[in-house]
Amino acid sequence: MKLEEGTFAALGNGLLQAGRRLRCPAYGASMFPLIRAGQWLEVAPLKDTLPRVGDIIVYRTPSGPLVAHRVWRCQPAAGGRYFTRGDAFPWWAMEAVEPHRVLGRVVALEWRPGRRLNLECAPARFVGLLLAALAPILAWAARGLQNLRPRPRACLEKFKVQSSKFKVNNPT
Repeated sequence: MKLEEGTFAALGNGLLQAGRRLRCPAYGASMFPLIRAGQWLEVAPLKDTLPRVGDIIVYRTPSGPLVAHRVWRCQPAAGGRYFTRGDAFPWWAMEAVEPHRVLGRVVALEWRPGRRLNLECAPARFVGLLLAALAPILAWAARGLQNLRPRPRACLEKFKVQSSKFKVNNPT
């Protein structure tokens, strides 16, 4: 889920580093179905707390834009890194994020005007942990379902082979 690039990213970076909350629109589909493009995110600075598995963090990518993805694994030793990915991505598509690139944590999102979802409450935290724990199983199940789906091209080729074995006699 990319946040708007350019001056907005620089402004957001400055606000979060100054300890202020940031409210910004989300772009992209990497965090679908929880976060959709156009929804508003409320991002809080980390201050003294560290991101935990299941949290959605906002970080700066090496190329510059701000990204909001879920923390799937923490590596506390050797300077610590966070492994993140979007909820819509396969579980093996994780990105390693160094702590100095992390700017804040998504604490709420606005689904519709006036409808706010608090991500710091216990049920939302539990769902985040559950998604993080079940990611490999869900990816495996999705892959299995894709393999069961008929492939149109393969079906057509099979039909051509079978139909060429039979000749139709036209009595004309």
